[in-house]
Amino acid sequence: MTVRGEKLVEYLSGSSGEPGECPYELLEEMWRGHPVDSVRTIALSNDAIGRPQVAWMLSELRERARPLVDLLPQLLRDSDSYTRYYAVESVRYVAGSDDGQLLAQALRALTDADPHVQSKALWLLANMDDEQLDAATGHASGDLASELSLLRSGEASARWRDRCERGGRLDCQIAVAAVARDHKIVDSRLPAIAASEWPEVREFAAEELRWRETRARQGLRREGTR
Repeated sequence: MTVRGEKLVEYLSGSSGEPGECPYELLEEMWRGHPVDSVRTIALSNDAIGRPQVAWMLSELRERARPLVDLLPQLLRDSDSYTRYYAVESVRYVAGSDDGQLLAQALRALTDADPHVQSKALWLLANMDDEQLDAATGHASGDLASELSLLRSGEASARWRDRCERGGRLDCQIAVAAVARDHKIVDSRLPAIAASEWPEVREFAAEELRWRETRARQGLRREGTR
C-alpha cells in the first residue's frame, strides 16, 4: 500500500468536486503495487463523482480487477451513463463462466437509454468468449434469451441483412454481433451496417472501421478472437 494511493482514495471517496487527474494518478499507483481492492471504498461511498472513476479504473485494470467483480452489478445499475458504459466494458475482462447472471445483466444494456452504453453492450456481445456467452444465455430471459440462442445457432449471422432491415432493434443488434463474432464483417458490409437506423449500431460500425485502420497499421488481432 502506498501513501500516495491512500491519499488519492481518501480524496475520491469524499470529494464533491471534480476528480481532475486523481483517477489517473491512482491507476498509476495501483500498477505500482497499491492494492486494487482499495477502490472499493470509493465505489461504496455516497459520492456520485467517484463511482464513474471506479468503473473506468476497473476497465483499465482488466483482469487485475477480478477481485472487484462483486461491485459491477451496482455499477451497471448506476444512474450515470459514464459509469454504466465502463462497467459494461469491465465485465468483458473480469467475468468468468460462473458469472452468468452478471454477464446477462451487462447484455441487458443493449436496451439502455443511452446509445453509447448500448454500443458498448454490442461490443461486449461481439467480443465475449464462448464460455461467457453460454453463461449469459443460461441466465438471460425474455427476448434476450431467444435472441442469444439464435446467435449461438448461427441463424442470426446468416440472415443479418434481413434482420437489420426488417427486424426490430434487438434483432439488428444480435445480427451485427453475430457477424462480428464470426469475423465476417468484410469491408463491403460495413456501409450497410453504418447506415443502420439505430445509433448504437452505427457507432459500433465506426469503431470497427477504426479498429481496421489500427490493425492495418500495427497488425493487431480483434479483441476477443479465439
